[in-house]
Amino acid sequence: MTRYEEPKDRNLRYINNPTAGRIYSKVVGGQGSYSIDRGFITGLHKDYQDVLTNAAGDNMACRNRMIAHTREQGFEQFIDLGCGLPMKDDLPGILTPGWSDTTRLVCVDNDPIVVAHMIHRGYDLELPRQHFAVIDEDVYDPDAVLDRAATVVDFSRPVVVLANAVFHFLPPARPTVPDPADVVARYASALCPGSMIGITHATTDGLDPTGKTAEAARALAAEYAKTTHPAQLRTRAEIAQMFTTGELEITEHGLDYASAWGNPDVGELGRAPATSCFLAGLGVVRE
Repeated sequence: MTRYEEPKDRNLRYINNPTAGRIYSKVVGGQGSYSIDRGFITGLHKDYQDVLTNAAGDNMACRNRMIAHTREQGFEQFIDLGCGLPMKDDLPGILTPGWSDTTRLVCVDNDPIVVAHMIHRGYDLELPRQHFAVIDEDVYDPDAVLDRAATVVDFSRPVVVLANAVFHFLPPARPTVPDPADVVARYASALCPGSMIGITHATTDGLDPTGKTAEAARALAAEYAKTTHPAQLRTRAEIAQMFTTGELEITEHGLDYASAWGNPDVGELGRAPATSCFLAGLGVVRE
């Protein structure tokens, strides 16, 4: 099959099945979901819906804190892996008010519907085409992503790579599937010292394994087999390995639950941080 023919099949796959990106967008109040995505959500047991709502909301808030944290440190170049559909708090929208001649942004997704929407998002925000790109690539193929990102990003300067809610859609490693820690290490190897990689990943670690939330989270992950992106929960140790393989060193916020990471108001959440069912961390590329 040629590259020209391949997108035709992908388009049908993403149109005829619920997708993780459109489900996530719907849950956090974004646009672009289809009836098949909304049907997936409403068809879930209420306990599963509650886990999905809390996890998606906590992940989005954590992602925004990561972006704010890195911008406060002066970062101007971002690569957003699995960028998802446009929404109010997407990265292009966050960066636009302070956009400068040295700002660079690359959004990466392999959902052709997302790619089309994000290209038009750039037009709507009037982002300079030489400083903003949307890449239709598999985020688990770092070489392909990095090669195309190099047309926009200056890798001699620090870069932030965001991988929020991305790696739990990568199945367990096998000969044809890379280990997520190796994927992260490859991205890190291409970045100059001081660059950062932010990761959030689904987990049930920290929850009572026989409790209602853990059981619902495991069942929800199993339900994702009905979508274009089956989900894979991982342990804290497996997620921590993504920050210890290669050139990364975890930052001062450590590896924490998404609702608690960098959040001084976590006590106001009204539920245990582990109920976010996400672990989050920000790693810096060592000198």
